[in-house]
Amino acid sequence: MIEEQIDIKNLIYEVGGKEVMLDSDLAYLLGYKNGTKDLNKMVKRNIDKFDDKFYFRISKDDYDKLLKNYSLRFQKENTNKRRFSPYVFTKKGVETLLKLIKNKNIMVNKEDVIKAFDKENKYSRNPVNIRELIYEIDGKEVMLDSDLAYLYGCKNGTKEINQAVKNNPEKFPERYCFKVPKAINNCNLRSKILTTNNMNRSVPTLFTEQGIYMLATILKTKKATEATIRIMDTFVNMRKLINQNKDILKRMISYENKNDYIEKALKEQKNRIDELFNKFERKESVKSKLFFNGQIYDSYSLLVDIITSSKENMIIIDNYVDKVVLDILSKKNDGVNVTIVTDKNKCRLTNTDLFKFNKEYPKLVVIYDNTFHDRFIIIDDKDLYHIGSSLKDVGCKTFAINKIEDKRILVSLLENYNK
Repeated sequence: MIEEQIDIKNLIYEVGGKEVMLDSDLAYLLGYKNGTKDLNKMVKRNIDKFDDKFYFRISKDDYDKLLKNYSLRFQKENTNKRRFSPYVFTKKGVETLLKLIKNKNIMVNKEDVIKAFDKENKYSRNPVNIRELIYEIDGKEVMLDSDLAYLYGCKNGTKEINQAVKNNPEKFPERYCFKVPKAINNCNLRSKILTTNNMNRSVPTLFTEQGIYMLATILKTKKATEATIRIMDTFVNMRKLINQNKDILKRMISYENKNDYIEKALKEQKNRIDELFNKFERKESVKSKLFFNGQIYDSYSLLVDIITSSKENMIIIDNYVDKVVLDILSKKNDGVNVTIVTDKNKCRLTNTDLFKFNKEYPKLVVIYDNTFHDRFIIIDDKDLYHIGSSLKDVGCKTFAINKIEDKRILVSLLENYNK
């Protein structure tokens, strides 16, 4: 069996409306030491058993889209070395392949590979690039209901999304969600992760950032929470990119020898970027902040600000840590050491979770201690924050984040922790 736990359903991609697996992924799972070379040789020896619909080489354009929209598990390292786009196998092709396999080094159960194609797994597969799913309509950044239904794992698609809006009209004012305006060409708003056949329906609904967060609080599923965090990450990264280029844009605008056309275009672009930047910009040095139920993005953003303010080390005291907390901690600066103090009986992190995190974002240490009730974050042994909610649940209910200015409390807490 595989030493590293791999979720096989995350190795299934959609190409031209067909669900397929890459030859490189199958070569790894089936234990071929020489990778795709041996796998494709075996297929060619039995080519009469593989219909063109079962096994085919994808186009360069389709391969480029996969590289852009997905994190390819066993392709990424060899992408630049590969001369041709890969072969792929449909479900029927995989079934045929597994019947022919006699390799003793196979690293998975054959039944698990076939089950990964089942419909119930469709909505939990490899995530797409969320930035590609964000559109700008009338100056607002929005996402399609169909894309959100996919990301949130709604088995009934947009029906479940729109039903949530219909049942909670007071939570979805027009600035949170609205129908695509008639003046907009719907062809430019087609879902990038659903096939064309799924788009033959009524006018889609668009959700702003606030509408997306409100929708997640109503659906309350694990999948919706995970997807919302990824959406937040995307907006945070967009804000960072805008912040990094803001001064450059200003200098370009102040350059004396530009012609009138360029000057006008740059000023318009600057105004748009300033507007977007101000929309996401958080207030500096927030000492106390109250967040109400549903303010997931705002609370998450402040939490990320606190985490990224650390230059050397931080201590997280929280009895209910899970992978969501690790997602937040992945935003920390390089070289910052993290210690999590938590209750062993309530902690939802496995040794594998910690190993994988440390491999990419060292160094994280977990100390088990059940004597703490409240949640705290200590930054560089000098700044202390009291968090009114577990980090994994920020924004789900009304809570507050407070910076404790009394250094005696910080010293006392550190002394108790060091015992």
